[in-house]
Parts: sequence; C-alpha cells; structure tokens
Amino acid sequence: MFSKVDAKKKNDLLDKAKVAREERAHQKNKETVIIAIQAVVRGYLIRCQIRRQITSELQQIVDTVQLEDGKVAKPKFRPAIDLYKAVKKFVIIFNEKKDKEMFEKLCRYIIASMDNGTDPKVLHLPLIAGKFTDNLLSLFLVHILSVPAIIQHLSSIAPECLAVLQTHEVFKKSLNMLCLEQNTKIVFNSLEGNYALCLLANLIQLGNIDSEALTANVSSFNRVVGSLLSKCQSYVAQKKSNNTHWHPVFGWFSQTTDHRLHEAMPFVVKQLQLLWNPRTVKLLFNDILKHSSRASNGSPEKMAAMSSHSKDSSSGPKNIILRKLQRSSSKSSSSSQKGWSITAPEVKTTCGVCELYQTSLMTLTQLRMDILTGLSYQDVLLSNLWKFIWELGPHGPLKLYTELLLSNETQPVFSVLILFCDCASHLITVLDDLELYEQQRPFQVEDLVCMSKFLNAFIYRMIWDHSLDSKSKHGGLLNSTHNLLMLLYDRDCRRSFTSENHWLIKELKPSVFNSELEKAKKRAQVVLQKIPHVVPHRDRVILFRKQVANENAALSITESVSASPASTLITVHRARLLEDGYRQLALLPAQALKGVIRVRFVNEQGLDEAGIDQDGVFKEFLEETIKTVFNPSLNLFRMTCGEQRLYPSPTSYIQDNHLQLFEFVGRMLGKAVYEGIVVEVPFASFFLSQVLGQQHSALYSPIDELPSLDPELYKSLTFIKDTGDTLGSVLRGFFTIRKKDPVGRLPTSSTCFNLLKLPNYQKKSTLREKLRYSITSNTGFELS
Repeated sequence: MFSKVDAKKKNDLLDKAKVAREERAHQKNKETVIIAIQAVVRGYLIRCQIRRQITSELQQIVDTVQLEDGKVAKPKFRPAIDLYKAVKKFVIIFNEKKDKEMFEKLCRYIIASMDNGTDPKVLHLPLIAGKFTDNLLSLFLVHILSVPAIIQHLSSIAPECLAVLQTHEVFKKSLNMLCLEQNTKIVFNSLEGNYALCLLANLIQLGNIDSEALTANVSSFNRVVGSLLSKCQSYVAQKKSNNTHWHPVFGWFSQTTDHRLHEAMPFVVKQLQLLWNPRTVKLLFNDILKHSSRASNGSPEKMAAMSSHSKDSSSGPKNIILRKLQRSSSKSSSSSQKGWSITAPEVKTTCGVCELYQTSLMTLTQLRMDILTGLSYQDVLLSNLWKFIWELGPHGPLKLYTELLLSNETQPVFSVLILFCDCASHLITVLDDLELYEQQRPFQVEDLVCMSKFLNAFIYRMIWDHSLDSKSKHGGLLNSTHNLLMLLYDRDCRRSFTSENHWLIKELKPSVFNSELEKAKKRAQVVLQKIPHVVPHRDRVILFRKQVANENAALSITESVSASPASTLITVHRARLLEDGYRQLALLPAQALKGVIRVRFVNEQGLDEAGIDQDGVFKEFLEETIKTVFNPSLNLFRMTCGEQRLYPSPTSYIQDNHLQLFEFVGRMLGKAVYEGIVVEVPFASFFLSQVLGQQHSALYSPIDELPSLDPELYKSLTFIKDTGDTLGSVLRGFFTIRKKDPVGRLPTSSTCFNLLKLPNYQKKSTLREKLRYSITSNTGFELS
C-alpha cells in the first residue's frame, strides 16, 4: 500500500514539471514574438523616419520651382551634384502611388534646370580637369557612356553637351584607351554583355557625329568596335537551352537581360543602325571610294555622254567594232590599275572594316538582314568593293586568294571577299531582270561575267586543290562564295548572260574525275555536290547511267527478262491504263520498282496483246500513262497562261486519292529517269523549284519564279516596285488638290493613278497612310 502512494506522488510531480516546462516554453515564445513585433515596428518607424528625411531633403530642392500663372518662375537652382545625391536616395524609397506628386515636381525641376543656361562644361569638369587620365576616362566609359542611348538623348535635348565632347576629342581619346586589349577587358568585365552593347552604340553615334575624327581614326574604330563585338559574341548561343535567354539584338544569349533595358533597347538599336547607314559606310570605306573616283576617267558629264553614246550606238558593224575597241581599252585600263598589295595601308584598313562588318553579322544576329540591306543598297559600295577585289594582287585575285589558302594563319583579306559575297547575294536575290540586265545596277553585265568566272575557278580550286568543305577551317569563305556563285548560275540558267562553256573547268579532265569518283575520293564527291556544272552535262549523264548499271548489278537486275529474278509482271487494260497501273505499281517497294517491270496489255475485246518485254512495251505503257496523267482534263495538272507549262492544279482534290496519284506520278517519272527513257514533260520553273527544295534556301526569291505562273501579275508587281519612288510625287499632287479644293475632298483613284506618272520622284514615306486612305476610300481596295 505504501508503494501505491509513492506512485501517485510521482505522477503528480511529473505533471507539475510538465506544466512548468510548457509554461516556460510558452513564455519564451511570447518573448520571441514580442521581440519580432518590436523589430518590425521599430524598422517601420525608422524607415518612415528615413523616408521623411529623404523626401524632405528632395522637397527643399524641388520646391524652388513654383508655377505662377502657368509659368515657371526663375529659381535659384542648387548644384547638380546635390540633386543627384538626393535623387539617388529617393529612387530607393520611391513608391509610384505615394510619391506621384513628388515625382512630378522633380520632373518639373529638371526641365526648368535645362533652360537655366548652365555652362555645359560644368558637367564634364571632373573629366576635363583631370586631363583625361585613364582612371577617370575608364570611369566615364563605365558609368556615363554606358547609359543606354545617352548620346541620342543628348543630341535632342542638350546638343551643347555633344559640342563639348567633340571639342575635347572625347571620342578619339576613348578609342585610344580602348585600343589596348587590357583596357577593353576591364571595361567589358565591368559592364558585361548588355551594357557593353550600350557603350558600343554610344561610341558608334559619337563617331557618326564627329566624322572628321572617325575618318582619321578608322583603324582604331575598327579595332575597338570589333573587340567589343567579339567579346559579346562569346555569349551568343546558336539555340535555346536552359542556360540561355532571349535578347532582342543577340538572339539567344547566355547572360540575363536587365529588365530596365527593354524600353531603351529600340533606341540602342537605332544607334547601332548608324554603323551601316550611308554616312558611316562612306567614311569607313573612304580609301577605296577615293581610289575609284580617281580611277574613273573624265567628269560625270563626260561619263554620261559616253554612256549615252554607247546606248545610241547599239547596231551596225562600225558600232560593233567601236564597242570591241571600248572593251579592249577598258580591259587594258583595268589591268593597268591592278596591283593592290595586301600590305598597303589602304588594303589593311579596308580589310579591317570588312572584318568589323563580318563580326557584326555574326554577333548581332537579330539585325543581320538589316545590316546586309544597309550595306547592299548603298549606291556605290558593292560595285567599288568588286573593283577593289578585282585589282588585288599583281596577278589578279584568283592567284592571290589561291596562294593565301596555303597559309595556316587567318588572312584578313578573306573578309573582304566574304562580306562582298554575302552582300551581293542579298542584293541580287531581289533584283529583277530589268534591273540586272537592262539597267545593269549595281553591276555591269561584264562584271557579272568576270565575277562568275572568278568564283567558279576559285571554288573549284578550294575543293579540288585544297580539299575544303563547309566544316573546314575556311568553311565560311566556301559557303559565302558558293552562295553567290550558285545565285549567278541560276540567273544565267533563267536568262543567259555568259558565253557557251563559260561554267566548265577546262583543267578538270573527265578521265581523272571519273577515276576519283570510282575510288570514292572526297574532293570528287564534293565537286559533284557543290558545283556539278563544272562537269559537262554529257559526262554527268554517263556517270549517272554507270551508277544505275552498278546498282542493277548489285541488285542482280539484268537486261535479260528471263534471267532476271527481280521482275514484276502487270496486266493493263487499254481502257483503264491509269487505274490498272496505279493499282499494281503504287504500292510496289522501291527495290522492286528499280527492277524489271513487264507489261501485258489487254485490248478492248479483253484479249491479251502479243509482246511482253521491258523496253518497248513498258516504254509505251510509261509514255501513255504520263500522257494521261498530265492531261489537263484529268484536273491533276494545269497549264500556265504564257508558255503552257505544267503545274499541280489547285482543284485536284476533286479526284479521289489525289495525293496518292501525285505520288504515283513521281514514281513513274523517277522510273523513266532511272531507265533512261526520255519523256517530254514541260514543268513550270516555279514547280520545279518546289520539287527540288530550292524554296528552303535563304537566297530563294519567289518573285523570280512568278513569271512562269502569271506574267501579268509579275509585270504589275515589278511596276509597283519600280515606281515605289513616285510616292513623293503622288503625295505632292494629293496635297495640291486638297489646297485647291475648299471642301478638302479626296482625289479619285484615277487621279491618284495619274499622279503616279509624275516625274521628279522623291521618297516621302511619312505621309504613306494618308495616301493609303485616299486610295482605299475611292477604290474600295484595302492596301497593306
């Protein structure tokens, strides 16, 4: 019984200890909560106190500007550094709702201070007084000149500040400092990619403004801009990944973009566009443009007279002799002008400029088309760049570039050819036949002939003599030159401007080429893939037939029908030629289709016709099937209006299984090519381009194929394109009518059309919308 009492006391003691422990824990939690609440309250009170102090400090400055009858009184402005310190604190505690009124006062104060007439030299006094030391200049570049589009904003609101920068040669001094690789690394590491782009944009605009300094420091400008672009390029990615972010200029970028830059980026892009505007391009390529102007004989008036004389003298034997003499004299004069040494200062400068634009194309990926357009549509750049290339080296560009391929080092002169080919390809793609052959701009037809001859021989030597391909060290050079070459070749195929056998390489012997193909040598295969036109067509047909024969031998397909195990027998009724052929051959495997196909014809009486073989009967079946399929009455294909060429009918869906029928047609045409059976199928060129997959090429232009579909539509579109410069004349006439008409009525559509014929065209695109509304309201056509 004594033990039971002890157990009860023990439990009571444990319960009391537990209650005491819980009470202490509760008390401790209360203390913790009280301390946390006190910390929050005290922090809030201190922040409110600091906020009041900051607001009061800024209030004392901005309240000096008071409105009196809608006008701003002249206050005594505080030093700019005081405002800067106050605003720097104010930005930390800024609240859009609470500080709206204070922000308005601040804006009013800043605007009023801009009209105060303060000497702008005060803004640059630390930098100027410090005599542009490297430390101060570095701080200026990192903290001032990297502000997004600051130069553009200063040019509109404070041009006197730009005058001070120009007077003290800030642009030149910045270039001299950044020319050192170590300084560029320091600045770039401080800014990283995004704000380094802003620094680059501001430097470009400074150079565009200070043209004299840019002309005198082209090499330094190329080095600095190219270095900054190269460092940014190291962060540019080819595709999306977990470590990349989308950038409006760089594309996929491995650095995050400050959200505060999004609104400023259009202004930065506008500054970057100054790098390829006409003014900057002419300044950077000043050396070759001056040389071209010196090389041109006579004044512009004499040149115009000579060109008009050549146009008038277009017929007659005397005129033919005269033209030959003129060509020979032009050739002799051009040959005498050849001899640009790659060590000449002008050549080095031009190579540096071309390297700069090549780096821009690879880095500013989202502006690539803009850059190519800006460079391509210069009035004189491409033609003079081609003359510069044509005059390189004592023995011409072909020998020079071929010899440079042997060097293990990257040659800057390659960048000239790459940039020219990229820009020329971009331009020639959109030129129509009138511009290219009749107006001959920017190249003469003789230039196109020389250009294609040079590129054809150079690419052949790159592949044959140096075994280069797209993945090799000079893959970029091969790709650029090959794009332009094939573009010229396609234009020559569509409308020839070269002589017979122009595209053949005479030094390429068919026996050697065939031998290397049989041995599966890489260079022979690349030649056949990249530039098959250098091999005569007859030799290519022989090669194809030989490959077919080898494949037939491998598949045990012989010409003897009875000895061939890979043969297929089909029975075809004359009245159901297409249906029976489709039913028996559409699902035939590819290997069986390559084999021997024997045909048994059944006549109208249901009797088998005599004769079963591969050549004669099958050929008849193939020709009759193709003739039936391409008959427009079947509605699988249609004829074009002009040249009566075939293309798929837009309403072919009315036929059952029309897609399967198209596939069957393709299989039959493939069988005809495989067997060497000639069938006359005049396909439209635009359809052939689709079949060959040319529409996926970046250089494909559907406008070039449009004449084969609708010549009238092509003429209308080219008329609109060629008369695009008449917009200014239309608008001038449009507003003249409105001034004379007191009611202000809109002109009729016929009036607008007549205005399109006015001379003295000028581009005035700012009033485009009013013209569009005029035509839409009078014709009912909604113009884009």
